[in-house]
Amino acid sequence: MTMTPLKHIVFLPAPSWGHLRPAMKTSLRMVEKFQDLFISVFVYDSEVPKTTKYLNSQSSAYSARIKIVTASGNETTPALSPTNPVEIFVYLEKSFELWITKELQQTTAAQVDGRVISKPSWIIEDHLNGGVSLEVSDRLICIPGLPVHHEWELNTQYLPFVPSLAVYMIQRWKNMIKHVDTIICCTTFEMEPISASALSNALDKLITPFFIGPSVDLATPQSSPDSPVTQFLDRAYTEKGAHSVVYVAFGTAFFPPASSVSHLTAILDEIPKAGFRFIFALSSPSAKLEQSWVDAHIQAGNAIFPEWTNQTAVLDHPAIHYFLSHGGWNSSTEALVRGVPMIFWPFVGDQPANAMQIATTHNCGFELLQVRTGPAKSTAYQIGREVKIVGTHDAVREEMSEILELSKGSRGQHQRTNARLLGRVLSDSLAPGGSGDRDLLKLGKALGLGTNM
Repeated sequence: MTMTPLKHIVFLPAPSWGHLRPAMKTSLRMVEKFQDLFISVFVYDSEVPKTTKYLNSQSSAYSARIKIVTASGNETTPALSPTNPVEIFVYLEKSFELWITKELQQTTAAQVDGRVISKPSWIIEDHLNGGVSLEVSDRLICIPGLPVHHEWELNTQYLPFVPSLAVYMIQRWKNMIKHVDTIICCTTFEMEPISASALSNALDKLITPFFIGPSVDLATPQSSPDSPVTQFLDRAYTEKGAHSVVYVAFGTAFFPPASSVSHLTAILDEIPKAGFRFIFALSSPSAKLEQSWVDAHIQAGNAIFPEWTNQTAVLDHPAIHYFLSHGGWNSSTEALVRGVPMIFWPFVGDQPANAMQIATTHNCGFELLQVRTGPAKSTAYQIGREVKIVGTHDAVREEMSEILELSKGSRGQHQRTNARLLGRVLSDSLAPGGSGDRDLLKLGKALGLGTNM
C-alpha cells in the first residue's frame, strides 16, 4: 500500500533562543496533532546545539518529523547581540535563501519511517524578521483591547540599535504585510477578545487569524536539588516563607542600557529593604553590573546572580513572590500559567503592549514608569491622568518601594489571584477541546493536514 507523502512546512523563527524555543514548542504541538506533517525549522548557526538538545529531549514519536536545518555561508556567522541586528538579519536572509533554494531543487525525496517528505509548500515566519515601525507622536491612541495611551508609550526605552534596525526593516515589514493572508497568534481568544475580534479587519485586506494558545511548557519542571538557585529558593522558603523572593530576568536578548544601570541597581536595592530576596538571571551578553555591588548583595545573603536559570522551575517554586521582567510574551505567559504576578520594565516591540494588557487590563502586576527614557520620558497616560516621568534615582527608588509595599497587601493578593485565574484560562486553552487546541485544528485544516485523532 502506498503511503501518503508528508506535507512539508518550513518554520523560520527569529534568531534568538527567546523566539526559537517557542517555535520549537509550536512545531512539536503541530506534528503531534497532525500525523501527515513534517517541519523543517531553520535555526541560526550558533543556536543549533541548544536547539538539538531541546529536540532530543522530546518524544521521538513526534520529534522524528521535525528537522533542524541551517545553511552556513562562507562568511563568519555574526554573533547574536543587540548591537548588530542589521548584520544578523542580513546573514539570516542570505543563509535561508541558500538553504531553501537547494531544498526546492532536490531531486531525491527524503523519507521518515517509510513515508516520503514532500517539498516545502508553506513557510511560517516570525514577524520579528519582517520589520518594525518607529513613527512616534504625542497623540493618545487606543489599540483594541488595550488602555488608552500616548503613542510614545509603545517605545518606552531608547535603545541605540533600534533606529538603524528600523531603517533597514520597515520596508521589509510593509512588503511582508502585502503577502500575508493568515496570522498565527500564540495567545488565546479569552485573554484578549477585543484585540482578537479586531484583528481580521486590522489591515486593508481580510486576514484569517488563528489563536492557537501560548507556546509554554505546562508540565511540572524538573529542578536539580543541588543547583545553587534551587538551594537559594529552598533556603528562602524555609527562613522567610512563601512569596519571599523576587525573580528578575530580562531574557537572553535584552538588558537595561548602560545609561540605565544605575536605575536598575537602585530598584534592586529596594528589594532587600522591603524584606525580600532576589534572583537576578544574567542571561544577556550585555548584562554588565558593578562587581562590588554584586558581591555586597551575595555576602549579605540577599541575592544570587546565575548566568542561566531553569525559568519555569524558578517560577514554579513557592518562594517566588513577583517576576520583574522586560515583559516578553514568552516570559509573561510562563509566569501567568504558574500564577506569578509581574513587575514590568518593558523596552520595545510587544513588551510595552504586554505590560499594559497584563498589568492594567488584567491587573496581574505593576509597570515601572520612572525608568522610561527617550520620547517616553515625559508623561504616562494612566487611566485618565497624566503621570510625570521624573526619572531621577529618588523617583525610581520611591516607585519601586511603593510597588513592593503594595505587593505585600491586598493589592498583591488580588493580583496573584488574577494571575492564577488568567493562567488557568491559558492552560485550559491548550487542553484537548480548548480554544487554542480548536484553532490549531482549524489551522491544520486550512493547511490541508490530517490529525492524529
